[in-house]
Amino acid sequence: MTIRSIFGVALALALIACGKGAAGGSGNSSAGGSGTAGGSGSSRAGGSGSTAGGSGGTAGGTGATAGGSGNAGGSSSGSAGGDGMTAGGTGTGAAGGTGVVTGGDTCAAPTVLTASGTYTSTTMGLADDYRLDVNDAVAPCYGVGTPGAGDAVFQFDVTAGNRASFKVESAYDLVVNLIAAPAAACGAVQPDGTFAGMVCAGGSDLGLLGEPETVLASTPGTYFAIVDGYDATDVGPITVTFANGPIPVGDLCTAPTVISMSGTMANQTMTGFGNDYDLDPAGTGCTGFEAPGLDRVYEVTVPNGMTLTGTATPVGAGAMDDLSIYFVDSPAASCTATITACLAGKDDGVEAEPETATFTNTSGATKQVFVIVDSFDPAGPNAFDMVIQVQ
Repeated sequence: MTIRSIFGVALALALIACGKGAAGGSGNSSAGGSGTAGGSGSSRAGGSGSTAGGSGGTAGGTGATAGGSGNAGGSSSGSAGGDGMTAGGTGTGAAGGTGVVTGGDTCAAPTVLTASGTYTSTTMGLADDYRLDVNDAVAPCYGVGTPGAGDAVFQFDVTAGNRASFKVESAYDLVVNLIAAPAAACGAVQPDGTFAGMVCAGGSDLGLLGEPETVLASTPGTYFAIVDGYDATDVGPITVTFANGPIPVGDLCTAPTVISMSGTMANQTMTGFGNDYDLDPAGTGCTGFEAPGLDRVYEVTVPNGMTLTGTATPVGAGAMDDLSIYFVDSPAASCTATITACLAGKDDGVEAEPETATFTNTSGATKQVFVIVDSFDPAGPNAFDMVIQVQ
């Protein structure tokens, strides 16, 4: 993140015209007066939020069944049905299944997510408990531009061998910070009115206005996801998609999908996959752009003197995605959170266009190469066809 500037508006317009922006730093550029300036090549557009209706479970009182002092919902009053949930509100509650939840107001009184599902909630009416300024944020924390927006807090647990994905969407410009327990690590307002003490395990402020923000956790423990508005006016309905389960094969270089022969793999999806790898725009042999989207990893054996060609084409639900593809040399430790060296990579196209990368092995020995399909868009990719040739 960098400060807002007139240059941010120009960069956002350039992004709209070209489909990609020059990367540099970790901020975003702004248009319409409500974004952040500078940064990673993504832009922010102004605009007004929309309200979302929806039906939820019936609200119980403070003595409702599940969730301590929270409220219980479900298919009937006072009890949680198959798709029911309990909402924390100002107390500690639990959410299980798909439905409506009231966002917890603090890390001491969060909404507890216990099952994968999609939940509707809101930041309207909640207090501004976590006021991390964009100029004071230390990675991986993200700050806000104008304090004042209410923040909602969700809690979940991760067990060994599993990974949790927390995605939030709204019509507004959101920031998410992921905090590992205890609740004190969420920070607090100090006696002099300043805010301090937040210790982040991750964070996200990559999307455009109205686009999703996602954080992942794979280390066992208890986590708090703090959903905040970038500006004081960024409050309103939100949709939370929570998934907690085994890490899928192909999600990491330590457990890739192994390709043993040339051919086409149709309709590859990113369901259950995370944003594990990004690219340094100045990385050697890579694409020249960031890749903050979800990613999927394949492993291909390339004998000496032979050429590996990989083509990823957006299809189906992902037909308008802006893909990238890059090759990383083994071992798996080469796949760092921000990759700085690639054997080859391409991100020449824009939305809906295929990307093809080629690498010829002249090392004198057989290589195990990781082929990673990623996206310039933080919300993608959704689906693609993958063609691998070794010849």
